[in-house]
Order: sequence, then structure tokens, then C-alpha cells
Amino acid sequence: MTPGGATDHEHDLLHSFPQFLRELDRNPELAWSRFHVFAWKLLTAHPPLVFRDLPRESREEIISDIVLACREDDFRKLRAYEDRGVPFAAWVARLARNRALDQARHVEVGKRHRDAAVEASISPPPEPPDEGASNRQLLEAVREAIRRLGVRCRLLIEAAADELKPIEIARLLGNPIEDNKKISDALRACRRTLRQLLRRQGLEFEGGA
Repeated sequence: MTPGGATDHEHDLLHSFPQFLRELDRNPELAWSRFHVFAWKLLTAHPPLVFRDLPRESREEIISDIVLACREDDFRKLRAYEDRGVPFAAWVARLARNRALDQARHVEVGKRHRDAAVEASISPPPEPPDEGASNRQLLEAVREAIRRLGVRCRLLIEAAADELKPIEIARLLGNPIEDNKKISDALRACRRTLRQLLRRQGLEFEGGA
């Protein structure tokens, strides 16, 4: 148990760089073992909402795929992970959500037959050079503003950007699902703060205060 009665696992859920990631070079087998346990506990106790429409076998297959993929090429995915001040658990949950969505898309393509695959293969026209440069500048301005937010606001905004619902964010944080209203209010306040930071850089967005 950690101070205050929290378990090591609960502490890891909120940690942006769990200790096992520091063991990748010194003791890769230990790092692998601890990550394996972490991922399974996280994704079974706090599964993304998209998991709810999947049978248990599919959920377990996705978790297993993620764990195995993170070991490939000398832990390439784990080594590429960047500590951005938000819980590592959010990164793992994002992998699971994306895998589940990919699986759902494949099923949908199968139902709609070949026409969906043909439509999906059509590439959009290339972005005009000037517009591309402007978008990159805007993206960097947004990233800089987000870096100036507190850790909790960064977590909430990044989770919302990944299309996680307040109830999913509550589960990810280990909070009661009844806290989804508090999380929704906190997210709204964080977005207001972010807009204020962007205004100071001369950027204005529609959509309220």
C-alpha cells in the first residue's frame, strides 16, 4: 500500500511515467511483466465505453493484442511513449479504444460489402501549401497553451480530444461514475481557461466563453 491507503495500482493509474517504464533497459523482463499486469487490470477494471458493445472474447483479444504489440521490436511502442504530464493509463486506454474502433470499422465494412472499402480508399485532395503552414502554426499555438494548463486540465482536455465521455474519464481516473457531472463541469472550466490562453496569443474561436 502507498501512503494514504492507495494501492500501488491506483497510484500507477495516475502516474504519467510508471516505474516499470524506467526498467525497460535495466530489466526488460520485469518491465514487461509489470506492464502486462498493469494493462490487463486497467482495461478490465476501467474499460473504454466502446468496449461495451463487444463480447468478452473480443475485449480480451484486443487487450492481448495491445500487450503483445507493446513488446514487439524491443518495446518500440513503450519506448516511443512521451511523458506529457497526463497519466500513462490514458495512453493505454487510447490504444484500446482505437483498436476497438478499428475492429468495429472492419465489421461495418464487411456488412456494407465492397462499396464501403472503395469509398474509403478515395484520398482527399492535397491541402494547399499556405493552408497547411497556417494549420501547423495553429496546432503549435494550441499545444503551447495546453502545456501551460495544470495536469488535471491537460488530462481532461486530452481525454475529451480522444472522444472519451465524462463517464469514461471518471472510470479512467478511478472515480465513481457518479462524478461524471463534476468532470463535465471541470472540463468546461478547463476549456474556458484554454480559450483565454489562446486569446492572449491573438487567436479567437467561436463556441462560447
